[in-house]
Amino acid sequence: MEYNYPTLQEVITAITSRNQPVQLVKNYDELSDAELGRIDWDNSVAELKYDGVYCAIMNTSDCGIVVLSRSGNRFYFQEEVLRELLADSLVMSRPLEQCVGHSVLIAELINTDMSLEGLSGLVNTNRTTPWTDVECMTMVQSGCFMYHDCIPSKFFMEGRDSASYRIRRKQLEYIARDSNIVQFFKVSDEEQWLGFSDEVIDANWEGAVLKQLNAPWVAGPKSINAVKRVRGVHLDLRCTGW
Repeated sequence: MEYNYPTLQEVITAITSRNQPVQLVKNYDELSDAELGRIDWDNSVAELKYDGVYCAIMNTSDCGIVVLSRSGNRFYFQEEVLRELLADSLVMSRPLEQCVGHSVLIAELINTDMSLEGLSGLVNTNRTTPWTDVECMTMVQSGCFMYHDCIPSKFFMEGRDSASYRIRRKQLEYIARDSNIVQFFKVSDEEQWLGFSDEVIDANWEGAVLKQLNAPWVAGPKSINAVKRVRGVHLDLRCTGW
């Protein structure tokens, strides 16, 4: 039986009806000793963490391709700019809608010429004002999607995909260009993971994510399936009065 694309409202209703619409990433420093003991280092990979806007990209039957936020709301995009960003980042052997197909592509939207605050404001889910020509040009020239997961839309709406990250990653490689897939690196133990995350943070990346290759995708509570280490914010404060 053919699975039809859901409507946008069906998607929003499905994913906002649960406590957490998407899979969350836990801070590595918050792991308990028991959780640390369950990490399978033989099947662990470390990924770069981009300082961008979390996006879930999918087909709908009534609104075409939409981009959803972590909370399940639809981001604002100029249609022609969105299509250009997708065309630049996907393997375009078929029409764009067929490239996305029945998958939900999980990505970070980044822009090298804009601050995260500026980028977030541009795609704000409550925005109604069209982008200026300059904003459109900046998005096309300096914006891109960096993909890091791929879930069938049916399972995304249900909140669980039992396929391992290893399998989901293989599927993603059929859809997205290599240059737009977040790189991962094998880490065999905690020392390698900590060394990798320290190195990328020192290189001014936002941080790193440790993923379990055999783990399913589950919307909801944070777990060892995906954990992160990110750069901290250090402030020098001086008291100037009572």
